Amino acid sequence: MIEETGIVTGLNENGFASVRVTGGEGCESCGCRGACQALGGGNERKLTAINRAGATVGDQVVIRIGSGSVLKASFIVYLVPILALLLGSFVGARYSSQIWATGNPETVSVLTGLFCLGASFMAIRLYSNRLSQNQKYYPTIEKVIGRSDPSPD
Repeated sequence: MIEETGIVTGLNENGFASVRVTGGEGCESCGCRGACQALGGGNERKLTAINRAGATVGDQVVIRIGSGSVLKASFIVYLVPILALLLGSFVGARYSSQIWATGNPETVSVLTGLFCLGASFMAIRLYSNRLSQNQKYYPTIEKVIGRSDPSPD
């Protein structure tokens, strides 16, 4: 179970809350911490969490997400595209004469690999839309640990 602290910045009627999380202990040991900062987020992230604790705007809260959810998401986002690229390249090289009779086998291999990579991104996007409906993949606010002044977004 991964645990972070954050500040509630907004609420909605569906039982969810917007939370601003600043990188903490979990970020220090994470191998991807550089990627979060490279994307312009610095140590601060905004996320949507299930509000089990009944937190209000400005509350400092403890957020938890299951490790299994993180591992599954990481597998989907990182490994599926790589596997699709490799599989597409292999199929393109192996069956290049059937795919494009007059084409260069290396060109066919590259093109089928890139096609499969693009198809994997589209499939991941569709699958992520389906997973976003499942609340087990959302972080949850487990408890309120203090009150802080909310700052504007």
